[in-house]
Amino acid sequence: METNQEKIAVYKLVILYILQQTDMPLSENRLSEMSASLNLMEYFQLKTSLYDLLKNHLIAETEQINGKFFHITDSGRTTLSFFETDLLFSLRQKINHYLQTHQQDILLEKTIYAEYIRLSDHQYRIVLRILENELPVFELSFFAQSAAEAEKYIFSWKSRAYDVYRSTFETLLAK
Repeated sequence: METNQEKIAVYKLVILYILQQTDMPLSENRLSEMSASLNLMEYFQLKTSLYDLLKNHLIAETEQINGKFFHITDSGRTTLSFFETDLLFSLRQKINHYLQTHQQDILLEKTIYAEYIRLSDHQYRIVLRILENELPVFELSFFAQSAAEAEKYIFSWKSRAYDVYRSTFETLLAK
């Protein structure tokens, strides 16, 4: 039977393993969603483990225009290399499968940005961006009449951003 300390160590190894396997920074939301869908750990355990890993410089946090993202450090890679086999093979396979099937979503999360700002009771400013190397390469800004309308634009942007980008340039370059 695992002790509480052993469980905490496994939670931290899971996070290190995920960050190493993606080889790109992940948001806390992505880590939380992944943890929940794979039953890896509870939200509180995730938050505590992230804090401990940050404090011990095994992961680092970067603030980007579209939120906070975590990545594994060299110290984290070294630590994981010593203890990776402590993670069950089946658990590693489950994580790898998730990362493969959600690879496109993970990439989009880092490159697609959307927000709305309430200006008055019936006016919301919507900002939609596509990022490359953390810099906006395409941006749309417009107004909506309600929060519900703004949320529809944002939801749609997350799945159609590249189509909008492509059609905008096709239209601009058409003769």
